[in-house]
Amino acid sequence: PGIDLVGYRVIERVLACAVHHRCGGAVVIVRFQPDWLELEIRGDSSIPDLDADLPGMSERVALYDGKLETLPAGGDGFALQARLPLGAAVAT
Repeated sequence: PGIDLVGYRVIERVLACAVHHRCGGAVVIVRFQPDWLELEIRGDSSIPDLDADLPGMSERVALYDGKLETLPAGGDGFALQARLPLGAAVAT
């Protein structure tokens, strides 16, 4: 429990940033594997300093031993990936 909410919040925040920066379009890719959940969000416009627009997201993902990182997007787009291990307990 909780990994689904963290994943939802990451997607919600990145898409809100995309709207704020007038991104023309974005794609969300969700990949389920036996041991992990991966979220990839890509947009067709740049978001200046995307990392700064995601306060607390890295910390939320890290609570589940996950990883959140921006990716090379090519052109003027943005790309972000969150990877959350399934079955992970919250770090205390």
